[in-house]
Amino acid sequence: MEGYGTMPGAAMACMTASLLIAFGLPLGLGLFFRRRGGRWRAFLLGAAVFLVFALVLEQRAHQLILGGPAGGVITGDLGLYALYGGLMAGLFEEIEAAGVPVLTLPGNHDVNNGMAYRYTGNTAEPTETVTAQEFREIYRAYGWEAVLLVGLTNVSNLLLSFWLNTGTLEQHMGQLDDAAAQALAAAVAAPPHTYLWGGLERIVAVAIHISLSVLVWRAVERRASLWLFPAAIALHAGVDACAILAAAHMPLAGVELVALVWAMALAVLARWIWRQREKKSL
Repeated sequence: MEGYGTMPGAAMACMTASLLIAFGLPLGLGLFFRRRGGRWRAFLLGAAVFLVFALVLEQRAHQLILGGPAGGVITGDLGLYALYGGLMAGLFEEIEAAGVPVLTLPGNHDVNNGMAYRYTGNTAEPTETVTAQEFREIYRAYGWEAVLLVGLTNVSNLLLSFWLNTGTLEQHMGQLDDAAAQALAAAVAAPPHTYLWGGLERIVAVAIHISLSVLVWRAVERRASLWLFPAAIALHAGVDACAILAAAHMPLAGVELVALVWAMALAVLARWIWRQREKKSL
């Protein structure tokens, strides 16, 4: 379309790749863990609780806090805003991670292990609990976030690109205002590889969420390890706070590198906790 140019084919290919990651990888991981003992009930409940906590409760909390007297103070200081954003994400997402097992299996607790939960009754093997937890975490942490944040965005981008390249954008969208026109022109001019970052970022994000879920699961499973729950919240807050600070001073590649370093460190920590668990009898 005149005035905007056309969306390069390479950019549309990168959008498609991110779209396939956003929709395909969660489904593939879900099926993988389903075969290892996960249940569709936990799969769907984890998704539903994520929507309630992340898109309703957390957003409502932001409205109340940032819309109140403290809002200007928080948003006016980058360090304070990073701390606030990270802490809110850690609180809501890790509380949700701890709450789903209780909702999934009410009344199925092992008295000797505090809040330990089972997926096939009190005689279930620990590995069955593990696979179901991992199965639920995959969909909560990666599936819905990927679909909502990356998948649907790339569906919209591809649709707009198709309309733009076929000269039917105004037929579908009407006359664009100045802000929308500038955004579209910037999207056309952006290097094609920038449209891959969304899919790649979600791969890193799932590694972070699964690692933190190991800490939360262990805290729920064994009363003596309850300290791991606030530790998971603090680490989650650290990840998000660093991302906010990095985004203010670094290019996107640098932000993703910071997230990757966090993901690797948390994976090492989760693996260590897991091995310590294997050494102990429940």
